[in-house]
Amino acid sequence: MRPDQTRGECSDGVISDPCGDAEGVEWGGCGFELRNFGRLRLKTPVRDITKGDLKLCVNQPLYRLDGSPITDMMEYDMSLILREIIMHLQRQLVTGHTTTPGDGYFDGLQQLIKTNYTDPSGRRCASMDSIIIEWNHHTLAGGAGITWNGAPVAATYDFVQVLTAVLRNIKQRISWSPALGGRQPQVGDIVLMMPTFLTSCLLDMYTCWSQCVNQT
Repeated sequence: MRPDQTRGECSDGVISDPCGDAEGVEWGGCGFELRNFGRLRLKTPVRDITKGDLKLCVNQPLYRLDGSPITDMMEYDMSLILREIIMHLQRQLVTGHTTTPGDGYFDGLQQLIKTNYTDPSGRRCASMDSIIIEWNHHTLAGGAGITWNGAPVAATYDFVQVLTAVLRNIKQRISWSPALGGRQPQVGDIVLMMPTFLTSCLLDMYTCWSQCVNQT
């Protein structure tokens, strides 16, 4: 919710005439819907008993999570299908796009992580905007040319400092929401995804950064 807007500017709520009309407020909601999520269908090849297809459990064994071998062909085929569907989902979570022909596709991270969200009437929904950091190929130490949603970031800020600023920004957004203002961050609310090698680099850097003098 916000004050009435005129040409993109919020009214200040102050009126010069005590008998005049008060300024108004606007309210509404922003969101997006993932449709057809996970609507994927696959089937196994037709099994030919004359070609030894039913011996795949022995010739190309698959195993359950507890390490025991799968010996039933129905379970064997279902395991193959499940593994393939998971690979499809993992790809679509990033590259999925609802305009792709077929009813099994949904918008992935490449479509959802963006700015300039609007509601169906065309009004801006800034609270939905992503925080997009362009690191400009720098090391974790930072450097010139880094941007935050297009705005320049000082070259003196390293990766941990920028990441801390992102976290504080998210917590500020939560506090502005009447429904979420009193909620504390929970485990799993924020997930960092990165290549395995970068995980070690970030943990090592944070350990060093957190032990330095005057770091908060």
